[in-house]
Amino acid sequence: MNAEWDNVRWGPVAAKEQVPSLIDRDGYFHQDPSLFQHHPPLLQEILMECQAQLDKLTAAGFNISYADSHMLPERFIPGLQEELDRWMEAKGLINHRYYYNFFPGGVPDGAESFERVLGGLTDEQYFFLSHPALYSEEMVQCGNAQVDGEELARGRDQEAAFLAREDLNEISERWGFRAVRYDEAAPISGV
Repeated sequence: MNAEWDNVRWGPVAAKEQVPSLIDRDGYFHQDPSLFQHHPPLLQEILMECQAQLDKLTAAGFNISYADSHMLPERFIPGLQEELDRWMEAKGLINHRYYYNFFPGGVPDGAESFERVLGGLTDEQYFFLSHPALYSEEMVQCGNAQVDGEELARGRDQEAAFLAREDLNEISERWGFRAVRYDEAAPISGV
């Protein structure tokens, strides 16, 4: 429900006239979900956009098994969490919010730092958030006032290089961990 970059912007999949509370004056999603505090969108428009995105992906042949709200707009929109919970359950989608026990420190910069973090973890399930991408001029355009595009592109390229390492699974298993998908993970209780 947001388009965070200055030069690379996008709007809704649903027709703009059906979801006017989700877009700015130029027809794009707002850059940050915190802006919804000042201009709260209508919950039915959010659900309409969620459905439009799901329909477009399934029509393209994707088998969608989970939903993630991206940048957590539910923090700023009263009632949205409950509506998203109901929508995901009705659609048979795994709800991302039941899996957030974040991996500490973000994406490691190499095998040594990865092993150092793994060595300090307890025997739990962790959510590893990453945005891998190859460096390109297009990625450089994805900056904004808070994040320099060049820095972003280089960082995402480093993430891609780290995640492409052939020894990551071996290192993880040596420390008693393995990567799993949402549909293989256990929901965290008490959320």
